[in-house]
Formats: sequence, C-alpha cells, structure tokens
Amino acid sequence: MMQKTDIEIIDQLAIEAYALSATFRRHGTVLAARAGQTQPRWQVLRAASMELLSVPQIARRLGVTRQNVQRITDELVADRLVQLVLNQDHKASPHLVLTPRGQETLDALTEAGVDYRKAVWPRLRHVDLADLVALLKSVNHALAEVDLEAETVEGAKSRRSGEGRRIRKSS
Repeated sequence: MMQKTDIEIIDQLAIEAYALSATFRRHGTVLAARAGQTQPRWQVLRAASMELLSVPQIARRLGVTRQNVQRITDELVADRLVQLVLNQDHKASPHLVLTPRGQETLDALTEAGVDYRKAVWPRLRHVDLADLVALLKSVNHALAEVDLEAETVEGAKSRRSGEGRRIRKSS
C-alpha cells in the first residue's frame, strides 16, 4: 500500500519532470535560433534521424499532437530537409527520412549546442548520466503501462452500473 510520502514523491517527480522539460524547451529554442531553426523543427529532425518513424509515431514520442508534427513535417518537406518514404506497415503513414540538407541542418543544430553541453557538463559531473537516462526510460515505460483512458472508461462504466451491485429487473 502506498504511503503519503510515496504519493508526494511521485508528485515531486512529475513537477521536476515538467520543469526539466520546460528548461530543455527554453534552452532548445535559443540554441535552435542560433542555427536558424525552431526548437520544434529540431525535435522532429532529431526524432526522424534516430529511426524510421511516421508522423504519428514522432508525435507520440514527443508527446505532441499529430497535427502539429504534420504541420512541421510539411514545412521540412517544403524546405527539402526531410522526404517522405513508403512505410510498408502503413501505406497511408509514410516515414520521414532526412535529406542530405536535413542532415546538414541537424548537424548545425547539434553544433549550436556544443558550448551549451560543455557548460552543463561540469554541473552534472557528479551524476551518472547513463544511469539517469536508464532510470528515466524505466519511469517512462512504467507510466506508459498505466492506461488512464482505459481506466477512466472502465471506471465510468463501473460507476454507471453501480459497480455491478444493481440488480436488473427482468421484464
């Protein structure tokens, strides 16, 4: 059974995760501007560079709407930074692939962050970052296993049906 302190720790984790995400977004906005890009475009380019992903997959990975990623993808295609290639598993949802120009842009974005990472590193030297990344992945995986939408739907059904306590009258 969870104790109040366990619940408080989960709340603190959420607050720190939101704060960390906001800080990365703020810093990413400044760094992306140095390379003539925006932080959301950088995120989509980075996601597309890591593995073959479709717009919906990138949206899920980044925790944003599919429509937002589609808008950014359309811009990146128009700027010839990505191209769309056939997805054998879902023909209506192509994969994004960086063009050579897109890879150059991502390299410039990465380079824009070198001084930033050099400034951050001494402040984090006492932290085992590889372990931290593994821990964050573990937390993210655990959170993803909790399907709030299904639980909300089932909870609503249970509440409407009186949690199975009502006796139906036969007609």
